[in-house]
Amino acid sequence: MLTKLLLTVAVILAVLYGAKAIQSLTRGGKDDHDDGETGGESDGDRAGSPTRAVASDLESCAVCGTYVAKGKPVACERDDCPYRG
Repeated sequence: MLTKLLLTVAVILAVLYGAKAIQSLTRGGKDDHDDGETGGESDGDRAGSPTRAVASDLESCAVCGTYVAKGKPVACERDDCPYRG
């Protein structure tokens, strides 16, 4: 009984450490806290990370109601689009 328990714990630890090693290899060996910043910021607050998506504010179009990026809206195919240049 004790052997099965120890074997199960060993397998779980091997899977966890293996996943951590694979994750480290896919990130190029960098650790999450290896960028010199000291706390205070969550992962979503970091700038310059190539794997993170950048959120932008949206505003509703006055004509059709579709949401477009605030500040840099892209015109749609409608003839009455207010964002046509």
